[in-house]
Order: sequence, then C-alpha cells, then structure tokens
Amino acid sequence: MSLLGDPTSAARPLPQQSIGIADPRILHARALKSPRFDRSVFNNLITLYSKSNLLDSSFRLFNQIPSPNIVSWTSLISAHSNSPLSLTLFISMLRHPILPNQRTIASLFKACVSLPRSLFFGFSLHALSFKLSLNIQPFSGSALLNFYSKYRLPMDAMKVFDEMPERDEVCYGAVIVGLAQNSKMIESLSLFAEMRSCNVGSTMYSVSGALRAVADLAALEQCRMIHGHAVVTGFDKNVIVGSALVDGYGKSGLVLDARKVFDENVDVMNIVGWNALMASYAQQGDANSVIELFQTMADRGFVPDEYSFLAALSVFYNAGLVGEVEMWLKRMKVEYGIEPWLEHYTCLIGAFGRAGRLEDAERIATTMPFNPDAAVWRSLLSSCAHHGEADMALRMARRLLELDPHDDSAYSIAANVLSATGRWAEVADMRKSMKDWRVKKEGGKSWIEVKGKVHVFMAGERKHQRTEEIYSKLAELMEAIEKLGYKPVWNEMLHEVGEGEKKEALWYHSEKLALAYVIVSGAAPEGKPIRIVKNLRICKDCHEAFKYISIAIKKVIIVRDVNRYHKFFSVFPRVKVKEQDQDDQQVIKDYKINYVLSLKDVPLLSMLDSCFPVKRHEDVSPMPTARIPKSYVPEVEKYSDSSSEGSEKSKTKAEAEEKEARPNIRVSSTPRPRAVISSPDNDAVIGYKNKIEGRQPTALKNHNTVQNQHKTRTPIFARSPVRTNKSKDDDERNVESKGKKGSRPTVSTRRKHPLTERPSWQDP
Repeated sequence: MSLLGDPTSAARPLPQQSIGIADPRILHARALKSPRFDRSVFNNLITLYSKSNLLDSSFRLFNQIPSPNIVSWTSLISAHSNSPLSLTLFISMLRHPILPNQRTIASLFKACVSLPRSLFFGFSLHALSFKLSLNIQPFSGSALLNFYSKYRLPMDAMKVFDEMPERDEVCYGAVIVGLAQNSKMIESLSLFAEMRSCNVGSTMYSVSGALRAVADLAALEQCRMIHGHAVVTGFDKNVIVGSALVDGYGKSGLVLDARKVFDENVDVMNIVGWNALMASYAQQGDANSVIELFQTMADRGFVPDEYSFLAALSVFYNAGLVGEVEMWLKRMKVEYGIEPWLEHYTCLIGAFGRAGRLEDAERIATTMPFNPDAAVWRSLLSSCAHHGEADMALRMARRLLELDPHDDSAYSIAANVLSATGRWAEVADMRKSMKDWRVKKEGGKSWIEVKGKVHVFMAGERKHQRTEEIYSKLAELMEAIEKLGYKPVWNEMLHEVGEGEKKEALWYHSEKLALAYVIVSGAAPEGKPIRIVKNLRICKDCHEAFKYISIAIKKVIIVRDVNRYHKFFSVFPRVKVKEQDQDDQQVIKDYKINYVLSLKDVPLLSMLDSCFPVKRHEDVSPMPTARIPKSYVPEVEKYSDSSSEGSEKSKTKAEAEEKEARPNIRVSSTPRPRAVISSPDNDAVIGYKNKIEGRQPTALKNHNTVQNQHKTRTPIFARSPVRTNKSKDDDERNVESKGKKGSRPTVSTRRKHPLTERPSWQDP
C-alpha cells in the first residue's frame, strides 16, 4: 500500500498498520524512500512525532515543508500546546499570513490554560476568533468555555455558551463542569436538565460535573436521579463517574450508599475513588473506617498520595487526637517520602489549638516551610477564642487582617472573645472598624429539597408562597418543645430589645423555617429523615431546639452546615457497657441514654453505628456490647438485676435529677457559646422588623454607653479605611468559635479544601 497520495488532496490519515508502529521514525524512513512525498504525509508525521513525545523531530520535519499550510501549522502548535513555543508559533503563522481554523484556536486555548500568566493572550485570542466567527463553532467554542472556567470566570463562559447557535454534548459538558467547579451549582444542574430536555447525549464529563454540583448542594434526591441516569446510559461503571458518585453520596451524608457504589466499582477504582471514600468517612468523623480503607488501599497496591493523608489527618483533627496527627504526619514524610502541604500543617496546627497548646501551635505556624495563609491564622484565632485567650486572639486577628482586611471572621471571632471577657469598649471599637472598612457579616440561609425542587429560606423571610402555613407550623412546634423542656439560648441575642422580640428573632432562623416547610409540605414520610443544608454554622439555639423537635415529631433531623453534619435522634437507645466494679471484675451493665444525641463523641457514635447499621431511629435487637470511656457516657439511667427495689429507687432518683437538669443537658457537637456579638439570622430578623415598623437599627448591649464614655479612644485595628466593594463566596465566610473550655472549636477555612474542591472531575 502506498503511503503517498495526490499532492493536491487534503491531509489524510496514515494507514492503520503504520500508525501501530511504535517508533514513527520507521514510518518516516519508509516515506523518504517513496518517490512521492507530499505535504499531507509531512503533516501526519508531525502529529505522530508529537504523540511519541519527539518534539524536536516534529519541529525539524516542519522546517522541511516547502510551503506549510494551516494543517501543518496546527499540527505543530498542537504538538507544543504545553509550551510557550505554541504561542510564538501562532504569531509566526499570522505573519506569513495564514489565518487559523477552529482546531488551531482550540489548541491555543488549551495552551493558555496550561501556561501561567496567559489570561490576556486568551482575551486577544477570543477577540480574533470573534472576528473570524470561530467562537461559535462547537470545537473552538468548547475550548473557549474551558478557558474561561479554568480562569474562574464562569459568567463569561455562560455568555460564550449563550452565543453558540449549535451546542453538542461536548459544549454542554464543558460548561456544566466549569460551572460546578466555580461554585455555580444551581446553574450547572439547570444546564444539565436543559441538555436532557434538548435530547443532547450525555458524556462522562457532563454526568460527573452534575454530580459535583449535587455534592456541593448535598441534594440527595438529585444525586439519586443522576445516578439512575448514569445506570441507564452505562456511565455508572466509568471510573470518573463512579468516583463522582462516591463523592456525591458521601457529601450528602449517605456514606453507606457511597460505600455500596465503591464496592460495585472497586475493580476499576483508582486512587481518586479511594480518596473520595476516605474523605466521606472523614467528614463523618469515622476514624476507624478511614484507617481501615487506608490499609486496604495499600494492600491492593495503591500508593497513598497527599489527598489520602489529608483525609486521615482531617479525621484525627476532628476527633481531637493530637498524637495521631503528629504520628501520621511523620509517617507521611519518613515512610512514603511525601512532603506535606500547607493543608497538612493546618490540620496539625488546628489539633494543637484544640488541645489548648496554643503556644506550640503558633510556633509551628511561624516555623513551618510555608507562609501561613488566612486559614492558618483563622484556625489559631478560633482556638484562642475557644480557650478564652483574649490577648492572643487579638494578635491572631491582626495577623489575619493583614492578609485580608475584609475578612469578617476576624472581627466576629475577636469580638466574641472580647465580649466573653466583658471588654465591651473594645467590642464597640471592633464594630466601628467593621463599619469603617464596610465589612458585613454574611446572612444566613438554608435550603431544603422537596420533590426534586430546592427551596431556599432566609432568616425572617416572608416571600414563600406558603409563608402563613410555615410560620403557623413553626409557632406550633416551638410551643410543643417548650412543654418538653426547651429553653431558648438567650446569649445568641445581644440586641437591646424586649424578651418577646428576642424570642421572635430566635424563632425565625432560616433552618427553623426550612424545617417547618418540610413538615407542612409532607416531604418527609415515615422512616425518612429530614435533611437541611445551611450556608453558615448552625446557631446554638437552633441546635438546642432541633434536639427537642426531633422528639416532638419523632423523626431524625440531619443538618449539614458549613463545617460538618449534625444528626438529631428521636429515640433513646439502650446499650450494654463493660465496666469495672469495686472488686476490679468486669461486669456488663445496661444503660438507657436519656437525651437526644447529635454528632460529638466519636467512640460513642462508633458504638451506635454498630447498634443501628441502617437507621438509628429504629430499635435494633440484640444490642452488642461495647466499652465506652466514662468521659463519653452521657447522663444515663442504670439498671441492676440484683435488687428490683434498689433499682426502682435509683431510677426515681435519676428521673428527678434528669427533670431538674434537662434544660442544661447537652450531648451535642456544638457546645454553648461563651459569647457572641450577634447572629446573622438574628440581625436579619431584627432588621426586617425595624424596617417594617420604621424603627432605628438596634444597638449592641452597652454599645452607646461605652462609646460615649470613650470618645477619644483609638480603635483596636486603627488603620485608614479603604472604600472598596467586597465580593466573596458564600461558603468561605462566617467563622464562629464559641464554647466552654474543652469543647470543639468551630473552624471554617477560607481556602478551598482539597478533599472537596478538585481542579476537575477527572480528579474529583
């Protein structure tokens, strides 16, 4: 078969048997022996050389072409798409002059994405493609969509997509993935639905991009629907889609479903899928499962990477195991030769801070081989506030504000610790600094998924079509739980208003409105838990109220806030515990847990997971035995088989103590706060009410008095305010740290967490 063709014909692919040759130089030698060696063979040889990573040979061959055409230039530019040489070659091509086609434009946009500081070259390239009408072509248009998405310009990508008259599955996949990567989850899911309604076929990238969007939203029903679509189209066995499904179910809180998907695709799973499952267990605080998966992954021949160790360090940090964090960080460096990232050191610093070793944490932050970022100082600031170290908290707040003067968390956390120590004058200065810098706290909002539709609620909002029913049901619920012993957490409200207005402001928080709507709409049938997602940390009053509401409605309530999951149980399980008696003999005693639980104590919940493997709100018999440290056992009623009379007396006494202490009992993942300035939900409710009644905004307690007494005082953060407009992502703000000594601090990092924010869905 001749390798040569008509010199006037277009470039044609080389014979299949020739393409299969490992070394393209053999094919080149055969072509040189042929009497007819046209330009099309040159073009194909350039492509083969580039695929074999013989770039120098492809460049030499290009220089031998007498008059290269657009195909020749495009082949050479594509071969060097990861090098600045591709941009230089494009400029040379224009000087000949030869105009590009859509494949040339697509290769150049790919080069702009891979090369640093190429944004403005991409803008110029977009302008040229617009003049040549190439920006609306599917091939170059999809590359342009990817370019704007990688440079964090999702709205520009949407404009390009809207201008395209013909959109194929590649274009839809590019914009769906791009929007999901840039935290535009609703828009991404809307385009996925539009793609299906237009009868455009799905790809593994569009399905994985939609799954990333539902994972960030914790939209469980949408995740299940897309999973069904993946099964129908056959993408569920794809490694990229399979990893996205594991991540989607894990972030939605269904780790058992994530594990089931993982087990079904374990033969094709790569390191990304293993890391996704470990991250799911880490988010739930299940350290044992993370360690088990880590060991199993190593036994199967996978080498752990940075993300694997980050999952392990995160779960140990959440569990407060400082020694484990140090051991695994050392193991990462010594045994596997992996240099820790800044995120790994952040876990170590946070663990020291939680343990109260603040000086050691600060020493690590200043001596580690990285410059501390805002997340490191924010973690230290939260730890200082958690342990009541006001002076050190102010120092950490100043460091944080040096990196980002508009970080609202620095002001909020510092004001919390100052108010806890009664330093109201400095709290007033803090609020003045926030006003001067135009820093505003983010408003709280919650959303719930009902019949495939997401309903968003703001604090005190009355725009929903069923507002009257929602508020009526919420009032009914609050009255019911007050009879059960619920007491409002008044220190969530520091506004100078009456008790009635305080109670009203606490009632109408966004998560409570979402919960009331679920009950009104009947979206949670028997046996189905209620799932709510909140953009900020759940407030202490809502946390306390949900524990009693779960009893009143006899349902499991699951709230996912910015940091973690909170599960509220409406059942009092009984457990058997091994203990040591007075004679140092092991005995098994039967305990009945008296209070509604939420995710706090890892050992206790690990035991409960074995007791309730499917649904914790159902009684499971027989109950297994477990050893629980005394520090993890909540208030219980002890029953002994030795004496029924003594048992009854003990039971009566325990019930009397329970009744007296019930309002103060908390077995919860979020302890009561030491002090706060105000809650975003409370601010929204009070502001909305003042707007309707024509009142002036209410001030903080003692604010006016302190300000009048110290008119000449220099603010704590004395700087010249810069009038700038602030724009931040919703899930990167609102850091609160409140609680009594020894409880878990609340840390929300501004940096995207690498366990949950990956650069693309090929690496979810």
